[in-house]
Amino acid sequence: MINPVLLLILSATTIFLPLLIRKRVVFPFVFGIVFTAGLFVSKEVLTLPYWLYPYGWQIRIDALSYFFLVLLTFLVFMVALYSYSYIDKSDNAYFGWLGVFLTASMGVIVSGDFLNFFIFWELVAFALYSLIKKNQPEVAHRYFIIQFSGASVLLLGILLYYSNTGHLLVGPVPGNLRFLFILGLGVKGAIWGLHFWLPEAHTKAPSSVSCLLSGFVVKLGIYGFIRLIPDYNLFFLVLGGLMALYGVVFALFQHDAKTLLAYHTISQLGYIIMGLGSGNIIGQTGALYHLFNHAVFKGLLFLAVGAAGYRLGTRDLIKMGYLYKSMPVTTMTCLVAALSIAGIAPFNGYISKTLIKEGLYDINLMKHLITIVNYGTILSFSKLMYYGFFNKPEELKEKNNALKEVPAGMTTAMIIMASVCLVTGLMPQLLLNDIIFADISISFWSFEKLSSNIYTLILGLVIFYIGRNILRPKHKVINDIDYFYRSIVPFLSRFEIKIKSIHTGNLSHYLIWYVTFLVVIILSIL
Repeated sequence: MINPVLLLILSATTIFLPLLIRKRVVFPFVFGIVFTAGLFVSKEVLTLPYWLYPYGWQIRIDALSYFFLVLLTFLVFMVALYSYSYIDKSDNAYFGWLGVFLTASMGVIVSGDFLNFFIFWELVAFALYSLIKKNQPEVAHRYFIIQFSGASVLLLGILLYYSNTGHLLVGPVPGNLRFLFILGLGVKGAIWGLHFWLPEAHTKAPSSVSCLLSGFVVKLGIYGFIRLIPDYNLFFLVLGGLMALYGVVFALFQHDAKTLLAYHTISQLGYIIMGLGSGNIIGQTGALYHLFNHAVFKGLLFLAVGAAGYRLGTRDLIKMGYLYKSMPVTTMTCLVAALSIAGIAPFNGYISKTLIKEGLYDINLMKHLITIVNYGTILSFSKLMYYGFFNKPEELKEKNNALKEVPAGMTTAMIIMASVCLVTGLMPQLLLNDIIFADISISFWSFEKLSSNIYTLILGLVIFYIGRNILRPKHKVINDIDYFYRSIVPFLSRFEIKIKSIHTGNLSHYLIWYVTFLVVIILSIL
């Protein structure tokens, strides 16, 4: 077994890849070595001396940490492999920032104390800011400001946690602090009401970075919920149900393929949160299984749409179509991912959604909600596949038929991820026993379940065929909750002007303000 400290050191070396190695082809293999090492990391608790923190830096590898480590290292390996061809040849710094992201995310997962948890939590946001900034500086700035705001709330919660408990060890937080931690974790986790950053960041970031954002970054918020706010079942049930329905409704009417996928991140997170709120081992195991599955099939969807955009120069479903002949690998891997996210057997989404449904067996409202959301998911991805890959508009037929498949690095990553969708669907015990460590005995392949699954798929396709003109992509702006946030910007701007007017640059004015503030503090203490 590999010592956790050695795994962290190995991960940290990837930060310096562009400086240490000149041949870019080596980069994906180094990330592959980190993934292989992660599979064999030993599960233990270590305390390392750390000069900022007199109690040491506690590294904790338990079953949950191991699960997230395997998911993280696999996804980063796939992104590195895909990015070898996808990212501009002159941008080797991208792989260095990918190493920062890997190391920082690993730090969040293994930190057993809040000081280091928070430091790495912020470093994740900075790494993603740097990965987005080159192509979309304004989006990157907005992303970082929003993440910094959420982290500030989280820091306040951590300080109050220390005040209440007298220690900084990561563990369940007291009930009176849960609201702060839900807000702080919920910004990165993109829970409803705090998700307003997600559609823009997922849509405009490079597709390889979108894969990381949707596949893993939002899962760090879920990781925080599991660690810090367990047994909050009713809240998670309501929140998860709202997110599942909200995301799928907004996804249905998008014309940008990546925006459609972004809203389905919100919807699928709703499934995961509902599973956590089920309050039983089957539903909660289903939540973890779906968390893993979503990282794979949604990551694959972003990579496939990115591959189509790589050749077409657009993600607009109105301008896509007729790609199945010129880009067969991209089309087929995207189809596998679409069937997986729709929960169709024998792919992995079928297994995790079955577990979540079984976990919610006694809650009829949630069972019916899942059924409605599942039909919405089938409609969404019927729209994506039909208009994005199979539709044959005459004006695009000749142009798109002349395209070539994307380079080998991109197709290899997509084929591996599609294979994982199939293998973890056909052999669920592989993931349940060796990665999640859950002892679940449930029949996935009964005639009743399979016939119901096939019926759902057929009915969903029929509904899409009947209503395809309603769902036809259109250039229409659909306001989300961010419309409210943007509407208060003018007010904040006026407030900013008033604050600036106070800063006259006159030293005597600053001295008066300082003395006045000091007197108020002294009087409040007395």
